[in-house]
Amino acid sequence: MDAPRKTTLQERLEDAAIQLEHQPRHVIDQSQRLVIQSRNSNVAILGRNAIQIAVALHHLLAIKLREYQKYPLAHKVGFIHSLPEDKFDMANATITDVSFMGLFPKALLQILLQYANKIKRFNRDDNKFQALIDDLITAFIYRPITMQKIIQIMVVHKKNELQALDTRNLTTPSSSNNDASRQTSNAHPNNQRRSTETIRICQANKCRILRAQGALTKKHVLH
Repeated sequence: MDAPRKTTLQERLEDAAIQLEHQPRHVIDQSQRLVIQSRNSNVAILGRNAIQIAVALHHLLAIKLREYQKYPLAHKVGFIHSLPEDKFDMANATITDVSFMGLFPKALLQILLQYANKIKRFNRDDNKFQALIDDLITAFIYRPITMQKIIQIMVVHKKNELQALDTRNLTTPSSSNNDASRQTSNAHPNNQRRSTETIRICQANKCRILRAQGALTKKHVLH
């Protein structure tokens, strides 16, 4: 009888990534109920042939195929997912889908750390491999921080434009009169009551999941 073939580090990472995508998780179904569901087929992690077919059918942008050709391992372990941007649904997302948010999958990290310990047991220098793990985790963490910083810069720029426009409008007599009448109407008790009535509970799918899990209370509302 042949001895069982030892799996490589890459194969272990790929298998673990597939299991993560198929892992049961809480989702909102079509009837707006919170249910536990798992995927029967891969959606975020696709092979080269599947990506080529999806690009040919215009289900995916051609850049996804170029990304796979340049970073095949990153695709195979879900670090770069194959989901179309318009099909991404946070309420049905898996651990693989949200990796771009800086959430490094623990199952993959455990495999990497186990391999680092294996290198150390064989009296080899594991510092280089550990440094690669640290660089990978740092890239995961800094990517969403960088994206958020860019968004903040864009928002501040638009806010400054709106403030400058508002300042110019306030210098005109008509706008000053309108502002004065608007302030008077806002001070009316009926208007204050009407503004409080616009407060409502968040009904987004993610909010429903968090409320069902007890992580979101009634005090979390949207205006």
